[in-house]
Amino acid sequence: MERIIIVHEKVRGRGRYVLPGLKRSKGFKAAIETTLLAHACFTRVSASTVTGKVLVEYTCRRDKILDIIGAAVKDIQENGIPEIPGEPKNRDESPVAAGMEKLKSLVQAGRNAVPWHTRAGTDALEHFQTDARQGIAAHTVAARRAQYGENILPRASARSDWQIIFEQIHSLPVYLLGAAAGISVITGGVLDAIVIGGVVAANAAIGYVTESRAEKNIDALNDLVQHMAEGVRDGKPLYIAAEEVVPGDILLLKPGSYVPADCRLIQTSQLTIDESMLTGESLPVSKHARVLSAGETVLADRKNMAYMGTCITGGQGTAVVVATGKETEIGRLKMLLDETVSPQTPIERQLEQMGDQLVVMCMAICTGVFGMGLFMGFGFLNMLRTSISLAAAAVPEGLPAAATVNFAMGINRMKKDHIIVRHLQAVETLGAIQTICLDKTGTITQNKMKVSTLFVG
Repeated sequence: MERIIIVHEKVRGRGRYVLPGLKRSKGFKAAIETTLLAHACFTRVSASTVTGKVLVEYTCRRDKILDIIGAAVKDIQENGIPEIPGEPKNRDESPVAAGMEKLKSLVQAGRNAVPWHTRAGTDALEHFQTDARQGIAAHTVAARRAQYGENILPRASARSDWQIIFEQIHSLPVYLLGAAAGISVITGGVLDAIVIGGVVAANAAIGYVTESRAEKNIDALNDLVQHMAEGVRDGKPLYIAAEEVVPGDILLLKPGSYVPADCRLIQTSQLTIDESMLTGESLPVSKHARVLSAGETVLADRKNMAYMGTCITGGQGTAVVVATGKETEIGRLKMLLDETVSPQTPIERQLEQMGDQLVVMCMAICTGVFGMGLFMGFGFLNMLRTSISLAAAAVPEGLPAAATVNFAMGINRMKKDHIIVRHLQAVETLGAIQTICLDKTGTITQNKMKVSTLFVG
């Protein structure tokens, strides 16, 4: 058996290792995660088929971990790696797409997270080496922040100026206009080329100014509100900036306060929390600190947990932080949403379809005119210039500019109602909506509508 390589073991209770046979094998990934999680030492196991590494969090002695992992790898290799439907036999021929693998790893990370709702509050205190009354020591905060990272959600990367400009000209009608301008220059129509180029430049400028302003406004919203949390460190109550909260912090939950991280409740008194942003349920949820028996309890039924982004509506309680930043429930949700690809808007599909039709029609007509002229005895170069000029004239120069101006006007009207639209085409999508499906609390559901029951007569 190949040797297991230690990547790092410096952080207490945490280690990362390179496992032979893990890379590009979903079967090995599933087997090693299942085998190690069944062992009492491990609280979390996350294997990656892209890097071939496994990340483990454990509670037993460090010198035992490598032997346990080695035995698990040997057992899997001797018994055979289970086959996963859809995984290629020869993994080197068809590696898993990086985007899909990242999505799967995010989902698996959520599954491998410690189910704190099934464990006593004292277990969480012991795991994070904290005390319900004293909290963590102030000198350990920096070390924990280095270990777990800042308690902030990952921001979507803002589009660069060049990217915004490229998106304004990345359409078939604009490409056709560019081709028409080039053809006009070749055939001597410099003035026509200048007019067409001016239309394209004005179109790009309007779109760039409108969308760049929206980007700046949306980015500014991230820093608009600075949340504070009331907690205990070194036995002293104090206010902590939300981004400085670390796992093991003791939080004091009071009405009107914001929950800055995922917490296991250890003491409650008529505590109620508004969790509508996660569950869609508008009514506050009553909380308690008792252990829940079902390991697969859905998030909405975890009455002994408080989650990042929710709000205390009544009562009071004490909780220990168990997850921060992207490891929180809302952090995983945001990362999954960031991986989704937005579909084309209706106007984008229509412009693309119209552009394809224009190209086919122009090519057919110009070819017919060129062939007819040659048949009637006109010169080759003369008919070539005529056909090219006809193709340039067939392109609607004002179409992209007209669409962009209308989109910009729509965005400005939305802005008056305090609604920021990031992409120009999104305004047209709003106008194309015919039916919105909501549940009883007003949550937008699946973008699908079907008949469940039909009554006749």
